[in-house]
Amino acid sequence: MPHDVFLSYASADRAAADAVCAALEVRGIRCWMAPRDVPAGADWGEAILTAIGRTHAMVLILSRNTAGSVHVRNEVVTAVSQSLALVPVRIEDCQPGGALRLHLAGSHWLDVFPPPVERHADVLAAGVRLALAADATIELPREQAAALVAAARAASAGRVAPVGRVGGA
Repeated sequence: MPHDVFLSYASADRAAADAVCAALEVRGIRCWMAPRDVPAGADWGEAILTAIGRTHAMVLILSRNTAGSVHVRNEVVTAVSQSLALVPVRIEDCQPGGALRLHLAGSHWLDVFPPPVERHADVLAAGVRLALAADATIELPREQAAALVAAARAASAGRVAPVGRVGGA
């Protein structure tokens, strides 16, 4: 089954990433998440690259741990190079640091704090749906795309900031 989004997170934020993943999947957004979706015996790096290449957006879990994760940085660079829609999700009150600051300079993020994530899940799903609806590589009938955008906007009740596309135009 194809996935809609690739979930990128620092290993120290695994519990929050699991909560974000569960909240999205309950709302019909299919997530790819390591290590859960890495096939047994597969090369880890190849599995990550393949998954990013097959999804339509990246949900990036932002915390104080994120800037220190080489894996997250590499995943974001790969997403940028493939012009994936990027949905930064802050799980705590922090600013992106290091190279991520550069990559996220034009993006707005969604906040899912204070916990629990489920409390923010409808707004989170609405923001991800907006990013997916804006992805030109997904072939949706115009009416269905318009309905997705309308539903996402209605669910967000004006609380979702625009989600930026990274990389090329």
